Amino acid sequence: MERILSLVSLFLFLYAVEVVSFSSGHPLCSSHDYLALVQFKHSLNVTTAYYYDQNCESYAPKTAFWNTSSMDCCTWDGVTCDSITGHVVGLDLSCSSLEGTIHPNSSLFHLRHLQTLQLFHNNLRGPIPESIWNLSQIIHLDLSDNNLESEIPDAFSNLQNLTHLRLDNNTFTGSGLSWSINKDNTNTTFPLLYYLGLGSCRVKDFPDFLLYSEGLSFLDLSENEIQGQFPKWFGGLSGLQSLNLSHNNLTSLDHLPNRERIMVLDLQSNSLTGPLPSSLCSSNYIRILDLSYNNMSGDFSNCSSISNCALIVLDLRGNNFHGPIPNIFSQCDWLRHIGLSENQLEGPIPRSLVNCTSLQVLDLGNNKIHSTFPIWLEALQELEILILKSNRFYGPIGGGFRTKSPFPNLRIFDVSGNSFSGSLPTEVLKGFTAMMNMDAHKSRLGYMEGEDDFGNYRANYRFSVTLVMKNQEIEFTRILKIFTTFDLSRNKFEGEIPKFIGNLNSLRLLNLSRNNLSGHIPVEMKNMSALEALDLSFNQLTGKIPVELAILTFLAVLNLSHNHLVGPIPRSNQFNTFPNDSYFGNSELCGFPLSKECGQRKSASVPVSPFEQEKEEPVEMVSFAFVHPLCSSHDSLALLQFKHSLSVTQTVYYRESSVPKTASWNRSSMDCCRWKGVTCDIFTGHVIGLDLSNSILGGTIHPNSSLFQLHHLQTLDLSSNYFSGSHIPPSIGQLVNLAHLNLSYCSFRGRIPLEISHLSNLVSLDLSVVGYDVQLSREGFNMLFHNLTKLEVLSLSQHFPPTQSGNSQIVIQYASHCFDAQV
Repeated sequence: MERILSLVSLFLFLYAVEVVSFSSGHPLCSSHDYLALVQFKHSLNVTTAYYYDQNCESYAPKTAFWNTSSMDCCTWDGVTCDSITGHVVGLDLSCSSLEGTIHPNSSLFHLRHLQTLQLFHNNLRGPIPESIWNLSQIIHLDLSDNNLESEIPDAFSNLQNLTHLRLDNNTFTGSGLSWSINKDNTNTTFPLLYYLGLGSCRVKDFPDFLLYSEGLSFLDLSENEIQGQFPKWFGGLSGLQSLNLSHNNLTSLDHLPNRERIMVLDLQSNSLTGPLPSSLCSSNYIRILDLSYNNMSGDFSNCSSISNCALIVLDLRGNNFHGPIPNIFSQCDWLRHIGLSENQLEGPIPRSLVNCTSLQVLDLGNNKIHSTFPIWLEALQELEILILKSNRFYGPIGGGFRTKSPFPNLRIFDVSGNSFSGSLPTEVLKGFTAMMNMDAHKSRLGYMEGEDDFGNYRANYRFSVTLVMKNQEIEFTRILKIFTTFDLSRNKFEGEIPKFIGNLNSLRLLNLSRNNLSGHIPVEMKNMSALEALDLSFNQLTGKIPVELAILTFLAVLNLSHNHLVGPIPRSNQFNTFPNDSYFGNSELCGFPLSKECGQRKSASVPVSPFEQEKEEPVEMVSFAFVHPLCSSHDSLALLQFKHSLSVTQTVYYRESSVPKTASWNRSSMDCCRWKGVTCDIFTGHVIGLDLSNSILGGTIHPNSSLFQLHHLQTLDLSSNYFSGSHIPPSIGQLVNLAHLNLSYCSFRGRIPLEISHLSNLVSLDLSVVGYDVQLSREGFNMLFHNLTKLEVLSLSQHFPPTQSGNSQIVIQYASHCFDAQV
């Protein structure tokens, strides 16, 4: 009887567990898997040293939120369990700020039922362990965007169930890829493989195992070291829909896989030769075709028509195609991007382009097109970028438009370097509504790019243009949505600048240089409140510089040289920053920064402009420059983390000039180049200067602070803050580009780290009154002088030992400890 009661009790207990499990709405985690996950969590660190990636919605450290006191790991962020057994079948720790090495005995490989593992975009280092073969049930594996190294192990060949494998963007030292076909010429490696990403893996040859990967649909071998031709067997990959072999050294299109099925073909930046194959023109499937920056040549006689209504991107820039652009765009409803610049194309622009009603980008620059301005392009109401620069266009722009507002969405208009003539096209300006009071949704920070769905896969593509910035051509692989430019430079326009131009209050760059414009600079230009670069040089402008232009607070670059301007130069915070050469060739101008003072009869002669010395050379101040750069996303996130690691305190030694500069830093404006105390590189947007002096900051700067991820910093001023109890982190030695470092009056403690000697570019170093008990040994002091060979000014407290370096070029300033920084 007692035995029967025990069995009944056990049955009731198991029934209760089952009821609880079902009522909870999810299975209870396997205890074995729970322990494996906890061990795996503790084997890695959470770091702030992540880098921005568009595929990451956040960088939240998922493992930090795992409640290990709860045995039910199925509720943890990133964990998916089997609905019946409770075994962990999915683990998504992508973008989780993880750092460390996955060791061969890692508990990760105890998760034998794992089917999906996503660890992309972390900071994982070291080789991929051979133990990965234990994950025999894995279907989806993504280790991309880490710092994994060594060769890709043979153990991958045991993962027979893989359909999706991504290892791209790591630091492998060799291709590995000895996973091959067996003796019977049958494929034992990835028979079910659907997606393979091996971009930036230093692959040198096409992997042999692809020969029998009949189900492969998406292949990315970009940015590798593959040379020569496609192997003959490669043409047999009949199921391939997307192929990315960009940035290799391929020379021929022979044996290209089935062109009737490929929807995405990206072969840019190779060494391909020969004409454009007719099969690519007539394909009914291809949506993105990028053959830019190769050595292809010939005319387009092979392309009698583009009947593919699915084509989205056609990019043939940077080749040697010649002859006329054929009139072949009969069905191009979806076409958004046409890039034919940097070829040898001639003749007029084909009128069949009016059929491309979705076109957003038309780049025909740097060719030999001889024609008048194609007014009929006004029919393309979605056009945002029109580049006709450096061709042989002639005649007036404007006159004959049929629409009231031609080009309403145009944001980049570049017709520089042609022979356009007549007056400036006011009629066109009135149509540029995207340059007037830009809509809120257009003014958000972001880039021109798109994506296209291919069943289970989404292809991203970016619009790009090649721009001239300070006489240098730079390819912008991403275009800001707020980028607005109007460039008519190096033409034959004449007459006055129309007053209507002041209505373009969202315009950021205006270049009308090297024309024959006359009259006064319109006062109405004061309304161009977003203007950041203005070039009116080499014209016949007269009169005074309107004093109203001084209110253009964003104006960063100004060139009014070589006109006939007279009178005083306006004074303002902006105008006071412009150099002499902004005004060269205007002998009747006076005032700062020129040596000629207003009211003087005689003055020093205006120096000869460097422009006059090389008048044969076309010089552009800035063309298509977004003069105020968009802050690097990585740097803005690093600054926000640094802000939140500190506090604003009133216990710091207070001065009237003290301002909590970081208070202006917030996520609603990710453009950190506009934040107080931040200076950015005008080209890259990287943070190069950080002045947080007198910012009422307190707290501790930790060794892993995101501050030390600002690798482009050249100036760092943290003076007059209150980092009491904090040592100067040795990590400061990572900021190897620093030229100026000021840590004075910061209340640091402990020794000055010898890692400061790694900052070999330092020109000035201020350690005066850095802290009450901060110490520097004589050995350390001498090491600083030995390694800091560029140092010119060194500021110290009196209690530091005297130098024995004998470097007479260094000016040493001693400051007394005039107050206790711990007040």
